[in-house]
Amino acid sequence: MGLILIVLAIQMLIELIRNKEEVFKLDFKEMLLLALSVSLDSYFTGIGLKSITNNLLLSFIIFSVVSSIFTFMGCVLGKFGKKYLGHYANGLAILLLLILGVKYLLF
Repeated sequence: MGLILIVLAIQMLIELIRNKEEVFKLDFKEMLLLALSVSLDSYFTGIGLKSITNNLLLSFIIFSVVSSIFTFMGCVLGKFGKKYLGHYANGLAILLLLILGVKYLLF
């Protein structure tokens, strides 16, 4: 996972340097595929969750609500960052991806 984040950060840095920014328009199928690939960590969390709690319904509700809130906050902050921060938002995203990528590789 860490290596993927680092590669993504490097790709974003190259695009930022080239001043080439692509706009992605996802259709339903692509959005569904992206959602499934991003949710793989939740799948494996759910597998291990049974060993630490017996109240799976409450765990499911908590995980769903928190995940939805963070996804919504990310979309709102991304829109705000793009509108008001421009290239600085991309630089911050690159920095965060690199930090997370190194963290996942080392720990």
